[in-house]
Amino acid sequence: MQKAKDPALAAILSFIICGSGQIYNGDVTKGVILFVVACIFGLIFLPLALIPVIYATFDAYNSAKLRSGDVEIEEQRNKDYIDVTDFTEKLKRLSSLLNAGMIDQEEFEDRKKNLIAVICMKKLQEDPLDFLAALVPLKQGGVLTDDDISVIKKLV
Repeated sequence: MQKAKDPALAAILSFIICGSGQIYNGDVTKGVILFVVACIFGLIFLPLALIPVIYATFDAYNSAKLRSGDVEIEEQRNKDYIDVTDFTEKLKRLSSLLNAGMIDQEEFEDRKKNLIAVICMKKLQEDPLDFLAALVPLKQGGVLTDDDISVIKKLV
């Protein structure tokens, strides 16, 4: 997942060194092109160099705002959907804690039921059959019981 970028910092960077705000936002090619154009314009006539600098400043600010919005949308999507990899990893960690004696069987069962209950509150990112297929190793390893699989099948 992308990290949110600060629009004000992107604008300041691009104003100080033309194109650096774009590089900060992850658009290296655009940043380098703007820097080169500003240098060429500066060699021809210094006030012309302000054109790409001003453009770069506003572009860096707007790009950072757009990228921050994309990050927020992705974070919201992650809250609404359950990822099978995340689900199986949590079950594996619980199983490891049980096997190491760090939690008892009762706590393991409670936490496992809570994880399974989360499925009914979220949407699946994958096809239900793909989700169930990813659980096969956990079923074969004894982490999930027949009852657990039945509950999960009803929820997906």
